[in-house]
Amino acid sequence: MPYGREALNRPETFLLHELGERHACAKLVSDFAGTLWWIVEKGELTGGYTIHTIATHAAIRLSEYLGTSYRPDRDYVDGELQQRNLGEREHALLQLILGSIFRNNRHVWDITAMTELRGQVSPTRFRVPDICVLRADAPREQVVTHPPLLVIEILSKHDTLRAMRERVDDYVVFGIQHIWLVDPGQRRAYLCGPHGFEEPDIPELNLADTPIHIELASVCAELDEQL
Repeated sequence: MPYGREALNRPETFLLHELGERHACAKLVSDFAGTLWWIVEKGELTGGYTIHTIATHAAIRLSEYLGTSYRPDRDYVDGELQQRNLGEREHALLQLILGSIFRNNRHVWDITAMTELRGQVSPTRFRVPDICVLRADAPREQVVTHPPLLVIEILSKHDTLRAMRERVDDYVVFGIQHIWLVDPGQRRAYLCGPHGFEEPDIPELNLADTPIHIELASVCAELDEQL
């Protein structure tokens, strides 16, 4: 099958693996059966054509998302799977340190804390925060459908401000009043809400009208010890 200008202008009409020219690089990623993502990295094709990026994917049914296990888990945003940035040492250590603090104080603080628990923030959106803190008497749900007391997101180096802003907006619309964003690279933390991101006046994260408080200095010291 010849591939002229018309075919290149309609990338959905050909299979990338048939473009065997030496400067084209094709990669097939399969997220699950029946969904294919075709990605072509920038390259010069014979004849002077240039492919920058081509990506096609099918919308995912909500029932498929809820019935599928992903490693790591993924957000579901209006029919689209969104991969979360994690897996690096700083991120993993900080998640464990913070999770352990909440776990060790669960009786005193009257809370239940879990990592990477799916939450349905709208009828067509599910988010998976790094840490989710629920009141001890909150409904015991496999997927959270009631606003938790607190969610914590840990920044990775590939996170963008736009993506994090959208995530925080989803939490706010869901009704979560306390949202923390922690940056392990800069050793800084932010209180997030409808008005943006704000650093606390003192190096401590706490929730008003609760005994919950975390000293950032001690968290950072423990993180430095294990890096």
